[in-house]
Amino acid sequence: ADSFANKQAGYELELVGNMFLIWKKLFPLLPINFDSNQTTSTTRLKEILMFLHKNYSYQLTLDEIAANINLSRSECCRYFKGQTGQTVFEYLIQYRINKSLDLLSHTNMSIAQIAVEVGFANQSYYTNRFRKIMGLTPKEFRRERTTKREYASNSRETK
Repeated sequence: ADSFANKQAGYELELVGNMFLIWKKLFPLLPINFDSNQTTSTTRLKEILMFLHKNYSYQLTLDEIAANINLSRSECCRYFKGQTGQTVFEYLIQYRINKSLDLLSHTNMSIAQIAVEVGFANQSYYTNRFRKIMGLTPKEFRRERTTKREYASNSRETK
């Protein structure tokens, strides 16, 4: 909540993550009598998201994603964009960046190791996409988080 109010780095990703958690809680409360198209559509989106979340660290192709849900490449793209407002790979990149935030904040892994760990082919592309989404580089993000943790730690010690 504080990161959103203060527009701290990563607040957009935190917001998207919280939206998914809300939907997860609301989904069981939805009426059971969906029409079959809605049920198929919801199931298909869940299948795509589960596949992406399970395999985000691999170099995925559109063929692999589409084949996993028995759609053509073009229908997979059209469907996902229609359901989420973004392309499969825009979503996947944001998901990978989101996964990297925890590694940047809580490990000593190198930026290159983190890039590969979350599915980017190389550090340069990871840094480029991270900067576009987060507004700073992974190194700057890590430095900012480390500084905040040290400040918080020092504040607790002085109380």
